Amino acid sequence: MPVFFQTPLEDTKANSLALTVVGNILVFARRGPKNRLLLSAEESIHPQGFGVYNEYTSEEQTDAEPALGTLFGHAYVAWKSNGEDRLNIARVLLDGARVAGLADKETFEEQGRGPLTLIAQADRFLLGHTLPDGKFAYASVVPFDPAFKDPLPKDAPGCELCAVTGEDEFYLVGCGDTWDTVGRMSHRERLRLAGGWHSLLLTLKEGMLDVYASGDTSEWEGVLGHQVYWNELMDPDEDDSPGDDRFVHYLAISGPDDVARYAEALGKITQKALRKRYDKLAKTPNAKHLDDKDFEAAWQTLEALAAFLKRVSEQQLWCVHRTRLPAAPAEPLPEVGEVEVKATSAEQATALDPKGLGILARAMDSFGVQPNAPANEWPFNVLSQKTVRYGSGRIARDGDDPEHDYDPAELERCRGIAAEAAARFARLPIRTVDLGELEPFCLPANRGGKAPEELTPEFVRAAFRGTVHPWAKIEIKPAREFGVHSLEGGEVTIYGHRTADVKIHNRIWNETADWFEKHPDMGHGWYVAVEGGGLHGCLAVRLIVGLTRAGSLAGVATVELGSALTRTIPPEEMYQPLREQERGEFKHWFDPKTGRIAARAILRTFDQKEILAWNNKTLAAAKKLKAKDREAFWLAEFANLKPVRTLTLSPVWEAVQRCLTNGRFSSYPEPAEKMFFCPWNPFGGAIGVRLGFYAYSGDEVLRTANWLTEHGTDWLARRYDDLRATDYAGFMSEADKRAALDTYEAVREFYRQAKDKFAVVVEISARSEEQPAAVPESKSAGKKGKAKKGGCEPDTAMLAPLLECMETYGVDEEENEWSHNDLSTQIVRYSCGNIAREGDEIAHDHAPAELERCRTLAAEGQKLLKAIKPAHDQGGPYRAFFSTANRNEAVPEALTESFVRERLFRGTINPEVDIHVEPLTAKAVWSETSQPATKFVDWLRAQPGLHGFAFVSIGLSEDEGGASHPRLALALTDKGSVVGVCGYVVWA
Repeated sequence: MPVFFQTPLEDTKANSLALTVVGNILVFARRGPKNRLLLSAEESIHPQGFGVYNEYTSEEQTDAEPALGTLFGHAYVAWKSNGEDRLNIARVLLDGARVAGLADKETFEEQGRGPLTLIAQADRFLLGHTLPDGKFAYASVVPFDPAFKDPLPKDAPGCELCAVTGEDEFYLVGCGDTWDTVGRMSHRERLRLAGGWHSLLLTLKEGMLDVYASGDTSEWEGVLGHQVYWNELMDPDEDDSPGDDRFVHYLAISGPDDVARYAEALGKITQKALRKRYDKLAKTPNAKHLDDKDFEAAWQTLEALAAFLKRVSEQQLWCVHRTRLPAAPAEPLPEVGEVEVKATSAEQATALDPKGLGILARAMDSFGVQPNAPANEWPFNVLSQKTVRYGSGRIARDGDDPEHDYDPAELERCRGIAAEAAARFARLPIRTVDLGELEPFCLPANRGGKAPEELTPEFVRAAFRGTVHPWAKIEIKPAREFGVHSLEGGEVTIYGHRTADVKIHNRIWNETADWFEKHPDMGHGWYVAVEGGGLHGCLAVRLIVGLTRAGSLAGVATVELGSALTRTIPPEEMYQPLREQERGEFKHWFDPKTGRIAARAILRTFDQKEILAWNNKTLAAAKKLKAKDREAFWLAEFANLKPVRTLTLSPVWEAVQRCLTNGRFSSYPEPAEKMFFCPWNPFGGAIGVRLGFYAYSGDEVLRTANWLTEHGTDWLARRYDDLRATDYAGFMSEADKRAALDTYEAVREFYRQAKDKFAVVVEISARSEEQPAAVPESKSAGKKGKAKKGGCEPDTAMLAPLLECMETYGVDEEENEWSHNDLSTQIVRYSCGNIAREGDEIAHDHAPAELERCRTLAAEGQKLLKAIKPAHDQGGPYRAFFSTANRNEAVPEALTESFVRERLFRGTINPEVDIHVEPLTAKAVWSETSQPATKFVDWLRAQPGLHGFAFVSIGLSEDEGGASHPRLALALTDKGSVVGVCGYVVWA
């Protein structure tokens, strides 16, 4: 029995007590009156009991019991904030055997609640707590060490490397507060490079200090690192560094592979080779007064750096690089060019200007795509092909008669603003497709006009007087928010440009944004993007403008490829694929002669709980069938359901669908709710079923019903009129419009009755008659297989281990058994476990005892591996698998690739996929240490009469065959049968 001494602690009235020891000092923490955090310390403890004296009452409050721990000679206390799920930790200040206060308090963004535990591990704490949802959790906490001194000099360039165990520890070093958190990880191995590191870096980078000037090399990356997480460019609108603007700061991280690469590259540099490169530095501007002493320091630095990186590499650690470089002085901004604006007479202002559109004329180009109706002015362009511009800058449609009542002073003011804005932006050093050609732009307002307080899409559309594509999106944001980081939507980043150019670019941009905001006639600058999401026109309009107090727009304009288009594909090559995309897998709904939808839409309501239960049951049953048999099975089951209500719509529902989806037939609804079909929401969800059924329930039906209530037929009538800018233009007529409005009203009433109670299932039927289609018979998988003798029959249930790897995921090709799959879609499997192709005859002459033996062993193997719950891309689930040999069949000595292809699967494996056979081990069955896998392998190897134990992998690459690849753990019996389990991995 253990010896147990109990020492009572008198007069504390604590709910619970936290304890830790620092040297010979015992530290106490508890939650006191009014939830105050109370701490005390005691050096002398009497076995008969003692009181707590000089108890420190903290200002902190906690509504959970605190925790104490000791790390590197300091006591730390953790607590939960009173009334908040926020965790805190702080160092306990001790003055002898008295608590003097708390220091270095930290509050964590991650939330948690008590009770808390605090356990020291290596150089950190494990903080155990409970998440707000009740789940237990622990956090790895590295306290700040205030005694640690920054190894980098504060008044000179320098570099420091720190070895950490992984990328997570890199963030603990302080990715956000890089220069204030060096006290973390203070006990990790570090290397400070001062003195000779600067001349070494110059040597390795051939005299160029710009990180982006020389390309990436393993030599200088060994100093600066490769993955730059933080530097002076990441927040270009702020000062170059948090402290001293004479320096530029970098923080980078290198993984173990990179560290090994650096160590190898630096280790190959001899002193003679370094000297040869060093002597060339005299010709570079950064070399200045380097001498022999500097070279010696550089060589010593290289030796220390290579040795450090070698040690880090051998331990498979990561490396953090903190660097302070001399900051180059800011270059003066280029001067704004002279601005000259010629006066415009009243006659010139009101006359058409054939060249007035300038660069915007490119947004009228449809790249050879011809309109399918006279009313369609936007066959593949954002600006109408009838767009004209007047001498004043006003834009209109050819043939319109816009009012021209300009204040001459406002007109000249707008032209002057536009000219100066263009001159300011002309100084930008970075030119991309967004900012390649910026031309002066103004749209003057008539007398009496009043500017809105904020620029809106409606105002821009009205200013362009009906020339903008009706379905185009107009996005507006303050010009200040559109800096260098937004160029080309992020496709060209700051890392593609010189540091100095990026700085100048941002300074010019911000200066111009200030100019817009402080201009006496404007007060704000806007960035305007006019495009159709890549589907309605290839060249989008871009404006950077101000809004004058009279309501005029003035600034610069350009055009660029729409954000959803691939920049490497010419616009003229995009149109046909977009048209094909519009039909896509729904082409069987269209009449090939007219190009119109010929399919009807049938809307049905069902009780939500009943249809969900039915779907789950049917889905489970359908998944047991081959993909090609599921559709008939699903349709037969669905025909037995009785809907509450049915609404059949004529093909004119296509017009309504287009009005809901920005003119395109199969686009995602925007901004409307889904009510007909959505390509990503099929019903009857057994994989491989390609039916025109779409289900909506619960919140989806309610949202759609509410949306329809708010959007009446007037809304649809306006949207219908805008179909003139789509492929539907040739089908538009007054009769078609009336039919579309009637259909829309019927759908509104249908959803009104369906909300709150029912689910809606929409069927898009390619048949043109009103009568329901004949329901096909459900097919039984494998019925074409033939048994020669022995009583073995095709058995659908036996396909279960193989179905995932037979799945084509809808990529079906005629006369191809392997469209997107490893195992043939024509596989049939018999009750004896043997595999064949449909229609092939195979022998069945099995000993009953051998068949029962195989079935029993495979079932036991599945049972042993049942505990393994595989993730998406890991092996499993493993199911029983066997193939019974015929009497007097030759018994192979081992499982080989040819045996697997020719005998086990009888030619049904995709010929293009590889097969790998390896010895059967627990690691092969399950990549990680797993008790079930070990138990299974040990059990199988212990079974009498088995040999040839192997793990078979079919499909070794994500580029091979299908998305699911078989994995089999097998053995051969002394009769030549195969027994074991079959699973799969998913490489989609």
